[in-house]
Amino acid sequence: MSTLKEIKKALSENHNVFVAGSREVNYTPEQVDGSGQVVEIFVASQVPTFNAEQLQDFMLSLIPDADALDCVTDAGKTFHFGVLYFTEQVGTEYKETRISMTDSDVKVPETFLFGEHVTKTSVPVLRRISVIVYPSAEIAIKAHKTGKDKHDISIIALSVYQHGLQ
Repeated sequence: MSTLKEIKKALSENHNVFVAGSREVNYTPEQVDGSGQVVEIFVASQVPTFNAEQLQDFMLSLIPDADALDCVTDAGKTFHFGVLYFTEQVGTEYKETRISMTDSDVKVPETFLFGEHVTKTSVPVLRRISVIVYPSAEIAIKAHKTGKDKHDISIIALSVYQHGLQ
């Protein structure tokens, strides 16, 4: 089973998690930063959690073995959401470079056979998965639908959600 399927399964089976949705962007065959696909999954605790330490603990309990993470932080005027990052290989891109010398006066290196040099390489096509963890389902839904407040939110805007004023 792919890492993406395992993550989606783990999140859907966890009754403490609200999944607002996901967004998938495919870049193949022209990869961007080595990624053939980028997947973002927008989640929150079923019980709104506006404390950075508690939200961080919740995030770390979701899926073990993340490749990297961004911590939940309350940086004075801004509350930064946490992100779990995963990477998996979903394919291979094969490239062939052929150099053909047509001028007989050019002395070609020994690696050239009959005036040609062929180089074959392969690079992995990767899927990058981000699980973004929000303090409440409302914020996760808004980030998923609009892209607004996707990575952080002002403390003032967060307090509106915290006190049910949205």
